[in-house]
Amino acid sequence: MSAENLRQVLCHRGIRLVFLNACETGMVGRGEDHFDFNRGVAPKLVAGGIPILVANQYKVLDVSATEFARTFYWWLALGSTVGDAAREARVAVNYSMTGENIDWAVPVVYARNPGRMIYDEEEKRHVEETLRPLAVPPQMVASRAFQGVQVGLWDVNHVLPDLDAFASTLNARQTQFKFRAVEVSAPLGTWRRIKSGSDASNKNGNEGYINGKEVAIKLHDQVDRLGVDRLICITAFGLMDHAEQGLALWNEEDANAQRISIISGKLIFEQPDLAAAHLNRFLLNMLVSALAGVADDHKDPPATCPNYVAPINPEQDPAARLAYLTAPYQFCDACVAKLKSQVDPLNQILSAW
Repeated sequence: MSAENLRQVLCHRGIRLVFLNACETGMVGRGEDHFDFNRGVAPKLVAGGIPILVANQYKVLDVSATEFARTFYWWLALGSTVGDAAREARVAVNYSMTGENIDWAVPVVYARNPGRMIYDEEEKRHVEETLRPLAVPPQMVASRAFQGVQVGLWDVNHVLPDLDAFASTLNARQTQFKFRAVEVSAPLGTWRRIKSGSDASNKNGNEGYINGKEVAIKLHDQVDRLGVDRLICITAFGLMDHAEQGLALWNEEDANAQRISIISGKLIFEQPDLAAAHLNRFLLNMLVSALAGVADDHKDPPATCPNYVAPINPEQDPAARLAYLTAPYQFCDACVAKLKSQVDPLNQILSAW
């Protein structure tokens, strides 16, 4: 179908939004030696009167196009403007992809007014008057009344489909910590990867590392917005601090104000046939290490104590490091004496798998 025929079908029908989610639907026309921004499907429909049009400038992966559409419509349904919904959708696509993929930049919005909502104020009032009041879910009531430590678990790259069930299992084991899966909307660039010298010479290591401290600064305000005491981010990206690369866990240094922790499962998620039990064991070990904090970190054995700080050895066999990260952890006697009342719930978490 030509752009002209599509214009005749869609324009002047009261349609407020057209979403063309196929590849290259946002491309403009091209003359012999220049781009013609008055030609192409998207410009034709906008010129014909469509107030808002979303399309893809270039080729786009199916998973990225799906994630953009899902998040875009979600934010529209929450009452966001078209411009804000598109921004949040781009952020979601950026978080969902690893490596150097820039699919978040492919969708484009054509709009006379990006600050416009899809529905007008009269329609909003009508919906508000006719909707029945929603009861507060029982789990939300329980969460508000909970007096312990509330922990948000964020699957940054959407690689843990069973995270809700995982959190429920941990909650059933003990009563001092309450875990729940959360979604976070943070600025683009939060997960900026830093290239290292070794990456430049390693064709398989070109994804770089995220800096834990930089990420925590950008996410600082999200903890209160989520209504949690601790936010633990689980990512497939490599992790570093100011001195070391290849970390599996990063904690804020102030033991009295720890709110954000980052778990890097890069080595774990790269395993082609990783058993679910090993993945769960890794997550338990890192969660308990994060919750125990940095005040009791030590470099003396035993190495399987959650508070043990393992030295990073770039030459270490990945299989040996994987075995260490998925081994059963247990607090040493010195940490048991320091942690006191926290030991029992943390041990209950460690024994979940």
